[in-house]
Amino acid sequence: MDRPFDRALGQLTDLSLVERVSGGAAIRVHPLVRDFVTRRPDPEALSALQAEAAARLASALDDTGRLEREFSARGVGGLLGDLDLAVAWSTAPSPARGSADELRRVLERERLHFPPGPGSADGLPPDFLQQMHYRSHLMGLGHLSDRLCRTAMERIGLFLVGVGVSGTDDMALVRSMKLERREETS
Repeated sequence: MDRPFDRALGQLTDLSLVERVSGGAAIRVHPLVRDFVTRRPDPEALSALQAEAAARLASALDDTGRLEREFSARGVGGLLGDLDLAVAWSTAPSPARGSADELRRVLERERLHFPPGPGSADGLPPDFLQQMHYRSHLMGLGHLSDRLCRTAMERIGLFLVGVGVSGTDDMALVRSMKLERREETS
């Protein structure tokens, strides 16, 4: 029989946040737990706080360099967990929610093609930007695809850019790409 209260109480006890007293007939709550409960914001304030946190996360991951660092440090699973929260916490449609959801969708599709834990010993998979660009292009996410392409072009000056694909998402019948090179300026 599932007993969620007992399970939660056990977890709090394991974390030393509650202490059983009087032979288990009562509990003593840790001062931090008591403080958390008494200061807990009202639902509207909590919702606003969550929406702000989601917007900040989406904004941070719009920076491709930050995305790569987070991927290297925490792997695709860590990023997906954060993006799932950001989408869930963004209750109203917004550019931040759209950005987080697009990135989440692309990472979800590519998750099996990346190392399972944090990035490889050398950091990112060598084709991280190419994979992310290619998948976002196939999914019709032009804004994300273009951003990833710009970053790669600034860094290495050479990148395969998707220019056409059939109407299917994964099983494209026709794929067309061209090689882009950065113009050297003197």
